[in-house]
Amino acid sequence: MQAVQREIAEQLKVQPPFADHAALEAEVARRVSFIQDCLVNSGLKTLVLGISGGVDSLSMGEGIGTPLVHLNRTAQRIINWRFVMPDSSRPGFGRYLYFPTQNHLTICKPKTQLDENYSAVREFIAQQMRREEERKSRS
Repeated sequence: MQAVQREIAEQLKVQPPFADHAALEAEVARRVSFIQDCLVNSGLKTLVLGISGGVDSLSMGEGIGTPLVHLNRTAQRIINWRFVMPDSSRPGFGRYLYFPTQNHLTICKPKTQLDENYSAVREFIAQQMRREEERKSRS
């Protein structure tokens, strides 16, 4: 390890390779405890943990409920149901798009190729393909 790498590892408190399985388990327990403490101390009720391995992501949020037919013994009625609440649709990393006039079904299955969410997914995939081609050409 070069001097600069060693300095960065020390500042970031990077752990050396684990000596054995017990050392690995101890580190897992330490990290789980840290995450639990962060959640408890924040006062929040939910936690979205995003671990990036260098892979870009695209998330979309639905702005309106999805109409569902509710059947019971006496009546049939339409209810609007949000499958993914706004606070949980945004993981906190990657690209995020919010569609205030779309529901879960119209986001997951666009009606046409002209829908903005279809275009966003298509462009996101094309961008990833271009990056991969650039990466391959540099290798």
